Amino acid sequence: MNHLKTEDYFSRLLTTTWLRPERALFDAHLLNAVNKVLGDFEGPSLEYGCTDGTPTFVMLGGVIDPVYDDYLQVKLNGNQHSDKPGLNSDYFDIFENKKNISPIKDPANKKFSLGISWKESHIQKSNLFKIYNQLLMLPFEKDLTSVIESKFLTIFAPNLFWLDQQLLNSKMLQLKSLLSQNGRIVTIFPDIKQKNHILYYDCVKLNKDWARDLDRGIHENLTRHAFSYEDWDLKFASYGLKITDHQMFLPSSVSLIYQVGMRPMFPAFMKIYDKMKTISDQSFLEFKNNWIDLVSHFLKPFSKTDERKGFEQDNLWHVFELKVKNNDE
Repeated sequence: MNHLKTEDYFSRLLTTTWLRPERALFDAHLLNAVNKVLGDFEGPSLEYGCTDGTPTFVMLGGVIDPVYDDYLQVKLNGNQHSDKPGLNSDYFDIFENKKNISPIKDPANKKFSLGISWKESHIQKSNLFKIYNQLLMLPFEKDLTSVIESKFLTIFAPNLFWLDQQLLNSKMLQLKSLLSQNGRIVTIFPDIKQKNHILYYDCVKLNKDWARDLDRGIHENLTRHAFSYEDWDLKFASYGLKITDHQMFLPSSVSLIYQVGMRPMFPAFMKIYDKMKTISDQSFLEFKNNWIDLVSHFLKPFSKTDERKGFEQDNLWHVFELKVKNNDE
């Protein structure tokens, strides 16, 4: 696969996540590191946890059309624009592509044999990107081995850190059983250092309710499985897996930006978005492009990892390549 710089991934992702640039910044660092490990992967291939397909499409060389974004189908009802969003709100769990808008400006140069995610809206959105030969909706709790008979040379599983410990244990063993001989799993998890860079821990000392509204559970997602390389090595060994490649990513400053970003303002931004959509397509695209230019000016320096001399920081997340341990290892 063509390997882009982090700043190039950031620019491509901003096309669709322009109202949530902190998400684009996080994913840009993730894709840069994952691509170094995943490389020109062999099939049959599985992406377990493909969500809406956007990051993977960009990682595989695709370019998103400016007329498309993550917010075309978001529906906020009534006073949700002004209400504080709840922890369980998922404004994106909907699929209504009534105008049949394609997200593809330039197609990806690679495909996965199979993509699996846990929501039907994920599957419908992923299908638009044409990077999966087959897509399947399966809840996290569903045993993969009871549904899938195929074996895979490559399994990319970027969302395992969401799972609780018991479910993670079973899922790792299931993914291992789906590997063909010499197959590999590529996945990501936080390092123990991530716990030293959590904004919520300071905010909660000021005001618990405000801190909860600001954070909305993000600190739990970032630290649920935060362990050192050495501890991960032991954990993977308990599944019968060994680490065969490894990268670190996500500077601490980017983690802090991600923890707040523009997420708390999303309902208000969507009200502006909906109003701009009623004016004209040209005016909307001008507004969107101006927004992206401004966001890029302030955030793009955080994506230039090759120009950080004198600004070195801890990288807080791991990318692991895992293979099955031999009996004598």
